[in-house]
Amino acid sequence: MALSLTVWLCAREKRAMPKSIILMEPSACSIIFCGFTSLSAEKLPAIDYKSIAAEITNGCSKKNDQARAIYRYLTQNIAYDTDYKIRDAAACWRQKKGVCQAFADLFIKLCEPLGIKCILATGFAKTYDHIPGTPFERHAYVLVEGDRPNRYFFVDATWGSGTVNNGTFACSDDDMSWFHTS
Repeated sequence: MALSLTVWLCAREKRAMPKSIILMEPSACSIIFCGFTSLSAEKLPAIDYKSIAAEITNGCSKKNDQARAIYRYLTQNIAYDTDYKIRDAAACWRQKKGVCQAFADLFIKLCEPLGIKCILATGFAKTYDHIPGTPFERHAYVLVEGDRPNRYFFVDATWGSGTVNNGTFACSDDDMSWFHTS
């Protein structure tokens, strides 16, 4: 159920959002609806992934284009959680940040109502600052079945969104290198 009421929103960051979607960081404040009713973060309505996905992919008819629109939205609007605490789609959506598991989970949740088949892939990643002899980092990304049946392509919205250097997240500018359709 998407909310389309006039809303005052406390948040640390404002980013481009679909008009009918309300996001906030739960620890930041409460939201106040018309009629001056307060709703705490713990009592937020369930997230309507179907409506969100429809708004993000408006005008896209092919699965590849829909997946690309979702990827772009996530990479431009979700930051990496440098505290490494946010691991699920709902918290990632509400707080606008998450680790790779949250990015992948949110990508899949937005693809499901569109009939786009996804597989969560987990494993290990060798990052640019890997020290030989030390363990690789755990990582999650998504395999997406696009327009061609039984042909999957690789999507990593986490790495497409930016990088972390010395505990600080730096956003990328429209990095499509982690969206592979061929």
